[in-house]
Amino acid sequence: MDADQVARGYREALQARGAGVRTFEDLAGRLELPAGFADALLSPLDAETRDTIRVWLTHHGAWDPAATQLGIHRHTLRNRVRRAEQALGRSLDSPGLRAELWLALHREGQ
Repeated sequence: MDADQVARGYREALQARGAGVRTFEDLAGRLELPAGFADALLSPLDAETRDTIRVWLTHHGAWDPAATQLGIHRHTLRNRVRRAEQALGRSLDSPGLRAELWLALHREGQ
């Protein structure tokens, strides 16, 4: 990373702070997602799976706290996440997919 990239990152951080963006949740609420993005991504998932993934992502993929919040055993949670991966045809080990799902679920909840 060179000095120009650091300077650009710093300027962008200042702009975000000035716009009231303090957390990723703040940013997600301001993003202009393509029409139908959330619906298209989430359509293979039923309501229970969506809620499961939302809670699991809120806990940064940590099994035990997410299972506790959902009131289920951690193995049940693992099975639900595996079902979501099968329905989506993608691995939730991917940070990109996790970010896409988080944004879509956040948008859906608004």
